[in-house]
Amino acid sequence: MINVRLYTTLRKHWDNADVNLPIQVEFEPEMTIARLATKLGVGETEVMLAAVNNQIAGHNQLVQDGDEVSLFGAMAGGDHSATMP
Repeated sequence: MINVRLYTTLRKHWDNADVNLPIQVEFEPEMTIARLATKLGVGETEVMLAAVNNQIAGHNQLVQDGDEVSLFGAMAGGDHSATMP
């Protein structure tokens, strides 16, 4: 199981009443940050920053069973054409 937390503008993708609880996603082999985001209904270009186990991660980083993943959207204004690697 992978525990995911959505922050800032990405919270709109999860209608859980308690945003402090992680979303639990079934682990799949070869799952990347991008694939995980898509599985949650979050567009890859919406993810401005990701972390796996409190370490910054790129879209193509593989996640493992038991990982804690944090996904952040835009925080305030700025250029939305700039995305993470």
